[in-house]
Amino acid sequence: MYNISIVGGGISGLTTAFLLQSLGFKTQIISEFFLTDSFTTRPPFFGSLSPAASIIPHSLYGPHILPSFIDSQEVFRTLLDKDQSGIKVHTHYEIFEDNRDPYDYCEYMDHFEPIDNSWSAVPKLDTSTEISGWRYNCLFADWNIYPHFLMNKYLSMNGKVVRKKLTAEDMRNLDADYIFNCSGLGSVELFNDTENEVYLGHTIILDGVDEKILNGRDISYNFEPGKNLYVTQNNMVQDVYAYSRSGQILLGGSRLAGRILNGKYSGDLPITPILTDNDISMSAHIYNLNKDIIRSFYGIDLDGFVNKEFRKGYRYIRNKLDGLRIEREQINDSPVYHNYGNGGGGVTVSWGASLRQVNMFLEDLDKDQLDIQQLIKLLVF
Repeated sequence: MYNISIVGGGISGLTTAFLLQSLGFKTQIISEFFLTDSFTTRPPFFGSLSPAASIIPHSLYGPHILPSFIDSQEVFRTLLDKDQSGIKVHTHYEIFEDNRDPYDYCEYMDHFEPIDNSWSAVPKLDTSTEISGWRYNCLFADWNIYPHFLMNKYLSMNGKVVRKKLTAEDMRNLDADYIFNCSGLGSVELFNDTENEVYLGHTIILDGVDEKILNGRDISYNFEPGKNLYVTQNNMVQDVYAYSRSGQILLGGSRLAGRILNGKYSGDLPITPILTDNDISMSAHIYNLNKDIIRSFYGIDLDGFVNKEFRKGYRYIRNKLDGLRIEREQINDSPVYHNYGNGGGGVTVSWGASLRQVNMFLEDLDKDQLDIQQLIKLLVF
């Protein structure tokens, strides 16, 4: 039996480990942190902790993104019928205060509809005049449920987790026949990846949301107000977004381009006014713009929620040419199969990227590679 180690306890590592276990291999996940841990302080380098978790390839780069997203959609559709999976469908809006053509991924969204100025009932500011955009049905992973669902399934198949902070020296001496690297931003240190571009993202979690106030609707939108209203210090246009999930509303809206240098962020920053809580500072537009949109379209006053948690995290894009790295590398006597650099969209491409990563391994074993339909039949949900 092969000695297989997955490096990284985020959504990519957990998905790859679950896939390998489903194929009959025995695996262990090695990580300092795991996605299902409870945190008092959330490490920003562990990007899997704070995603919006909509299955939409926003701000993702590289040739593997679109096919991995399409394949991942197929798996998530099968999970819609599974109890306690946390996968559901939202009616999602993407609205812009300028003329925008649909993005490449839009043709793969169910019930896609373009939006123009003739639409009066869309999530936007009361002051918005010229708008464009689209509406579609969007798969959504409730991050309070889905990671635990996946981890419990993995452990029920005798998967193993090992809590350890790895170093580059550990990687050179790791006792494993095969290594699957899903360490995200950790790859800069562990595998000497010199591509270190990130987006610094901020979110606000509103807790204690009673389902009744949603009145049977899900909050789900992205809204870009334009350069006259919301930009960064480097004059980069930003958008805001919001999603409802079990007991919470998530507000977001920053993609600050920078790099990680010697373990620290260096790059673009938010403009004033600034909100600060627990040493996390972000643009006040994230709260204020979302508050106005949600009050206008959904009839909910966000100021009524007392419990607000500020979060920040790094979306590791590597670079904007071939960000998502799915590649084989030999380190000493062990093959390493890489799957990282998904720009914070790990869940969006999770199944498709893990399938491509595992297929490299199957090819090395002279075994038949899988397509997504074969994979779905093998998964033990």
